Amino acid sequence: MVEDRLSKDTKNQVLFFVVLIILLGLCLCCIFSVFQTVFQTDKVNTGCPPLPKGFSEKDLIGTWHAGSPSYPKSSDTLIIRADGTYKQIIELEFHSVKYESDWQSWRFERRPNGTGYLHMEGLRECAANPEDSCEWVNDGSIPQADVCESKWMEPNPMGESVLVVYGYPFVDPNRKVSHPFSLTLFRGFESSAWDYNFEKP
Repeated sequence: MVEDRLSKDTKNQVLFFVVLIILLGLCLCCIFSVFQTVFQTDKVNTGCPPLPKGFSEKDLIGTWHAGSPSYPKSSDTLIIRADGTYKQIIELEFHSVKYESDWQSWRFERRPNGTGYLHMEGLRECAANPEDSCEWVNDGSIPQADVCESKWMEPNPMGESVLVVYGYPFVDPNRKVSHPFSLTLFRGFESSAWDYNFEKP
C-alpha cells in the first residue's frame, strides 16, 4: 500500500516536471521570437507591397501632397523635378506657419524587398510632427523607422529625411492617376505614417 502511494507520488512528480519543461520550452520559444522581431534589424520584411513592375525614377516626377483638410488644417506639398531637385511647401493652420523651401536635392535608392528609399535633402517634418519646428532638419541624431523592413534607418548627418516608396496592396480601378504607389514618412513603429499621394505631373 505504501509502495503504491510512493509510486503514485513519483509518477505525479515526473508528470509535473514534464509539463514544467514543456511550458518552459514554449516560453523560451516565445522570447526568442520576440527577440528576433525586435532586435534583428537586418531582416528583410515583405510586409509592404513592392513597387509596381516597370517602375522608374521618372514616376516620382510631379506634385505630391500630404495633409489634413479638417481643423487644424495642414498641407505638405512636394514638387519633384527630373533634374534631381524638389521644393517643399508647408501650411499649418494651428501654428500659422507658411514655409517654402529652395530647390533641394533628392535621390532614389532601390531596396532588396522591392520597395525604395527617396532621400530628401533638407526635408522639413513639421507637418508630420507638429511638435517640430519647420526650421528643424534631421541632422542624423534621430533615426527613422522603416516599417517595411522592420528596422531603424540612420539618417545622413548632412541633413536629410528618407521617404519609403512602396506599392499599394491593390490597384483601385477608379483611381484617376497612374501612380499605384505612395511616398511615406514613417514617424516610428508605433506612430501613424505620413503619406504623400500623387496629385499631378
